[in-house]
Amino acid sequence: MYSVHFLERWLKELSKPVRKQLLLKGLGFRGALSADKRFLELKLGFSHLIKIPADLKELKVSMTNTLLQVEGVELSVVGNFLKKIRNLKAPDSYKGKGFWYKNESKVLKEIKKT
Repeated sequence: MYSVHFLERWLKELSKPVRKQLLLKGLGFRGALSADKRFLELKLGFSHLIKIPADLKELKVSMTNTLLQVEGVELSVVGNFLKKIRNLKAPDSYKGKGFWYKNESKVLKEIKKT
């Protein structure tokens, strides 16, 4: 049914965790884990603090002031969690503000001057 190569690759992926990082760029943007490590608290320039549940069983979330690190076994679970966070403050292509992946190339557009 399954080839041996497919099963070997699947077992190899299970043993190695997936780690992705997001950088938060922008003046006054910051985040931290709550004291009980159940919520990810983000200050993104809105009038309120954004709280996201971070006590998921399959994910390990850690955050310094501007660097969010998510580690998990499944690539799709890690990617979906980061996509949900990134949609809160999408990268701005003119000023460079928002959530950027750590290794993402940043090509900023030129502002038109009249």
